[in-house]
Amino acid sequence: MGDTEDLDRPGEGARRVRLELDREEIRRLVEVDGGRSRIFLPLEAEAHAGDRVQAEVGIRGAEQTFRLTGQVVAVRHQGRGKGMPRGWEVAVRASHRRALRCLVALADGRPIAYAYREYERHEVDWPAKLSWRKVTAEGRVTDLSLGGARVSGLEVLPSLGERVRAVLRPPALRMALMLKGRVRWLDYAAPARTCGIEFQGGGFRWKRRLLVLLEGLEPPLVR
Repeated sequence: MGDTEDLDRPGEGARRVRLELDREEIRRLVEVDGGRSRIFLPLEAEAHAGDRVQAEVGIRGAEQTFRLTGQVVAVRHQGRGKGMPRGWEVAVRASHRRALRCLVALADGRPIAYAYREYERHEVDWPAKLSWRKVTAEGRVTDLSLGGARVSGLEVLPSLGERVRAVLRPPALRMALMLKGRVRWLDYAAPARTCGIEFQGGGFRWKRRLLVLLEGLEPPLVR
């Protein structure tokens, strides 16, 4: 059974949970075929059919964590054999079906690609500062492209889907590069807590500055 942490907060309207499962558990507990997109969450906490759920699900040994939203359709109070633990069966929203497929692909050892990382990626090591809501965290940008970045070494991580402002300080620029984006994946492993950011908004000006900066870097990483 995966490690679980119930993040339910009264008044928010949805059960919030975080799980880390091994690859075999993902293969056994996820169903994404045809019109069905379901995941079985091995949780001890009480739930009821119809409860809304927001789950952050990761795989042990993989850096990505995915957010899934859905509704409890069945609750199993007692396991039926070794492969059937207690828990909740959740019908995942159609809009999150791709994330469910990514989970299965990672569990099977198949590579997955994010659309925002299809640009040429460069290995860098620059100071960075992330800000969201009233929180600020410092880290290092270690992987950068025109579409997004990986920021490591953060003391605090934003939530999946959080809108953030990233301030990058490349040595080649006098002024910091300020970008806006959204968090697409998380790695909670200490001490190098890491998040993947998709750049969004900001118009042509920042894209031009970033493009010029990237053109002056070493050959890109293999995608």
